[in-house]
Amino acid sequence: MPPVFGKDMGDDMPKIGDSIVIELTGTTITIQDVNATGGKLLWESDQVTGIPEVPKHVHDSWQESFEIVKGSGRYFLNGWHTAKAGDVIQMPAKMPHVHPMAEGETPFEMIQTIQTAKTDEKQIMDTIGVLFSLFERRNHAPQKFDKLGFPKNPIHFAAAGKLLGDAGGFDARFPVWAQKLGGQTFGRLALMLHDPVAPKWK
Repeated sequence: MPPVFGKDMGDDMPKIGDSIVIELTGTTITIQDVNATGGKLLWESDQVTGIPEVPKHVHDSWQESFEIVKGSGRYFLNGWHTAKAGDVIQMPAKMPHVHPMAEGETPFEMIQTIQTAKTDEKQIMDTIGVLFSLFERRNHAPQKFDKLGFPKNPIHFAAAGKLLGDAGGFDARFPVWAQKLGGQTFGRLALMLHDPVAPKWK
């Protein structure tokens, strides 16, 4: 399999075919493709928890689409909706949203496609690295995370937010401008104290 990113970025970063299981929801995420302006992830789940794998968030420049391959999924975009197999949900930039999550009694499968013109391979890599690291660390120590899946440690929270914010991804609970300001101040300090990307996902 070819590497997800350019050869000059090393051989230990996530590659096509790499996957992680989110134990809280039973969801498996597999990398299908990543390039300088986006990528594809396969999401698979056979249980319903009502818990979003990724809390409500917003992107500065990313546009995402979700093709429901099997089952049905509940998602947020200007309110809560349900999508079924064959549906494709478009989530524009700057719109707060929650990715589709399994709903119903049949196995759920979807393909997430990311398109962006403003980020680069490193920022895409950082985003996947941060998210996969958070999932993995929560699997091993769930007591260190809040009910939304964020680290309870403020330094760990700020460090992860800094890298995600650099790629244009933000927590929908707070104003984007405030998160950008925090990233340039406390976020920079937090990155000196904690690496939000585990060695496995660098």
